[in-house]
Amino acid sequence: KPFGAAWFYRAFDARPGVPLRLAGALYAFLCAVAIYLAGRFLWGDAEGLAAAVALAWSLTFDEPAAVLALAPDLGLVLPQILTAYFALRGEWYWSAPFFAFGFWTNIKVLFAAPAMLWDLGAKRGFFWLWTSLLLIGLISFAAGDIWDAHLIQVWEWGRAYSSDTFIADPLREGVAQTGEWI
Repeated sequence: KPFGAAWFYRAFDARPGVPLRLAGALYAFLCAVAIYLAGRFLWGDAEGLAAAVALAWSLTFDEPAAVLALAPDLGLVLPQILTAYFALRGEWYWSAPFFAFGFWTNIKVLFAAPAMLWDLGAKRGFFWLWTSLLLIGLISFAAGDIWDAHLIQVWEWGRAYSSDTFIADPLREGVAQTGEWI
């Protein structure tokens, strides 16, 4: 899991309960505020409000967020919204730190990086700044023990976890579900 998640859960003594649930509710509220600001900036007040309500509803009632209080994968939502919001406004000095924070909370931000680099960076004239920040992040990530720890957690633990399943043909099931998603 993301290396920033461990520090976050340490603040709650790595225990589930009311404090972690309250943190999850606060996080969902902050995500809704951020998407409202982005929607209002792009389209208007009504659209921003609709985006905030839709996001709050999804974060509250979608199964992973409802079952797990502030799951690690949820940690990327707020930084990515704020990264896009500030980049769209042309405020790279705010956008870049939120992107870096997103990288710290979840490595999956790298999947969004090419789109954000191209769409937001190229249109706003700071493509090379974004590219250099991404490269600095990747180099620092690869230079430390973080990369090795990430590979162990994602690939080795994942392989061990998924080696025994109740699904008769996991490959077929995975292809079928991916096809339905696409």
